Amino acid sequence: MNTFIFKKALPVSLLAAAGLILTPAAQAMSFKASGQIDRALTYANNGKQSDIASVDNNGSNSRFRFTGSQDMSNGIKVGFHYEIGLTQLPSSSWDIGQNSNGSVQLDTRIVDAFMQGEFGTLSFGKGNGAAYYANTMDLSGTNFIGGGVWYELYSAGITFVDSAGQSIATIGKVMSPFNAIGRQNRVRYDSPSFGGLVLSGSYDNGGASELAARYKANLGDGAKFIAGASWVNTGNQGITTDPGTGIVTVGSTDYTRLKIYNGAASLLLANGLNFTVSMGHQETNKVTSQGTYSQKGYNATNYFGQVGYIVGQNHFVVNYGQTKDMMYKGVKGSQIGAAYVYNWTNAIQLYASYHNYKLNLPSYVKTGMGVGNAQDINQLFIGTRIKFM
Repeated sequence: MNTFIFKKALPVSLLAAAGLILTPAAQAMSFKASGQIDRALTYANNGKQSDIASVDNNGSNSRFRFTGSQDMSNGIKVGFHYEIGLTQLPSSSWDIGQNSNGSVQLDTRIVDAFMQGEFGTLSFGKGNGAAYYANTMDLSGTNFIGGGVWYELYSAGITFVDSAGQSIATIGKVMSPFNAIGRQNRVRYDSPSFGGLVLSGSYDNGGASELAARYKANLGDGAKFIAGASWVNTGNQGITTDPGTGIVTVGSTDYTRLKIYNGAASLLLANGLNFTVSMGHQETNKVTSQGTYSQKGYNATNYFGQVGYIVGQNHFVVNYGQTKDMMYKGVKGSQIGAAYVYNWTNAIQLYASYHNYKLNLPSYVKTGMGVGNAQDINQLFIGTRIKFM
């Protein structure tokens, strides 16, 4: 589906949806307040120094939300979702030697209205783009709390150094699952389920377009299978153009236009064994101002595999992930991890994980940056997530 189709189809969909809801309510508006606290202790060693800190787990950060919905007499449900992240020192911002409490971060995660019926779901406002999380499908019970493909959320701010202690790059600069472009101001449509298959599309501010397909199936005796695939074109998002000509304005030469392709699948067997794979690929049209080791554009790719086991309230996984060419061509960042989650109650989870991060640099990058080989980073991440309401 191209941008022309989005621009023509969405206004028609909005008008049709508006006509559908011009009917009396069948019952009063329901309302709910909920949220969670997710705090962790992180210990890390970069080969030269060690440090420990209390952080907010940015894999599933502390937040609160308000949701509500009302059933109309014609079978249409109208509702809203308002969600705020309120964190103190996110795990993805902390670095070794950061001897401070960090600042409070207020994140307006979701401000969204929706209409739902036999036609599917139409959402408009700020919320997940259609492709967001399509490549994080995971049935291990550890996703975002120690396990899963987005492991750099536990550690993105930690810096790789060489044997002389010179800084090279943070984990977040060289590793990523390329999970679409996040929460967007957008219009999104999700189809009804066709035998477990849901198709989604969104048109985001800045002319970005997203498409995704998600599938889930119950295989009997507790066995399950889920999968997702998506495509993103960021259009002119983040690029300043002249309002009259559409030409990129002076001072906006450091820009990128991205295309992102990704997918994931996860299988849970009746005996508790589970297997997860994920792949993400990002194509960048332009990268500038990169010094003597510059490159014009790059194609970066992430691969991830995980094996897990669930017994009772206990969830175990081991996993491996690798990102190639994210910072510069030839750069490879990788992670080997193990995680454990205990579901104490439906509302309280305890978790612990270990991660070993490696960074391999080609000689031209080391020469250009004036650094040696990167030392490994080892991290322990232990915490609890407590949900309320």
